[in-house]
Amino acid sequence: MKVLDRTGEQYKIIKHERRYADNLTIVGVEPYLKCGFRCFYCITDSQGQTQPIEPDLEKFQQRFLAELQDFPDDRFLFGVSLATDSYNDIEEKWGYTRWVIDELTRRDRRISITTKSPLITRDIDLFKRMSPERCKIILSFTASTTELANKVEPQAPSPELRMKALHQLHAAGINACVLMAPWIPGITDTDRLLSLFPKGIKVFFQPIELGDDFEEVLDQQRPHFSASLFMGKQWTQNEINRAYIQECNTVGKK
Repeated sequence: MKVLDRTGEQYKIIKHERRYADNLTIVGVEPYLKCGFRCFYCITDSQGQTQPIEPDLEKFQQRFLAELQDFPDDRFLFGVSLATDSYNDIEEKWGYTRWVIDELTRRDRRISITTKSPLITRDIDLFKRMSPERCKIILSFTASTTELANKVEPQAPSPELRMKALHQLHAAGINACVLMAPWIPGITDTDRLLSLFPKGIKVFFQPIELGDDFEEVLDQQRPHFSASLFMGKQWTQNEINRAYIQECNTVGKK
């Protein structure tokens, strides 16, 4: 995909502002355009070839620091990776996310990071600057094995590597938790996942929400995906919701 003009709201680094609570507003931090993990179920319109939002590092740093001035106090929680995974397939080369986390933690700004990538353990030294209540790391899982996960997220890091990273974060004393989202019938093996997580860790669930079928049109590298077809069965949202409730009622009792 060729980007001709990196100006305007869509090319801001800090965006997606929304009220979270009476005294807290979440703002999204997106150092990259598009996400090379290309999870089939993603509804953020972010799938595609990952590229930095600003190819020149010095200009990126200047832009970020300028935008940061619009969020000057502790009313703001910086949500890294709200639309794209900031620990993506090019972060190890470019390092934009680490630079952002370095700046935010040095200023003791509240942060929350959601990712599928084991690369996040690289930045444990930065997370340790923060008190646990001001820095939350969320690892996302849909299944416990590569075989299952490949049905819906074949280009994302394997669940096995994510699990290893989760344990490493937990052992380091980082405030890490799990987002089991989306929960997908026939793919998410809830009982096994729960048995593999560190003891006492918080786990949040969310069933998949069906939208329209969609297709990657920017670079033709993401296959067409019918969001309601899992394991050879066409599902409705009501059927998914009922299966999810049934799973919640039986988990741990099988």
